[in-house]
Amino acid sequence: MLSPTSLIRQKVEETRVELLRWMKKRWVAIRMEGGFDNLESWALKEISHGKAYLLENCSRLTLARTRA
Repeated sequence: MLSPTSLIRQKVEETRVELLRWMKKRWVAIRMEGGFDNLESWALKEISHGKAYLLENCSRLTLARTRA
């Protein structure tokens, strides 16, 4: 595992957050096209709980950036 201050980890986390934001805006269209049909349950759960997860982890990401 990468350290919390790793630039790679921060970039991956930032990308994940941006992707969840994009998906949140297009949830219905993605669902109608079957975009969630073949996902494993853990992935679907993380996506569906993305809003709460985003709020919880955005502050961590910001804090990690200020420390780097």
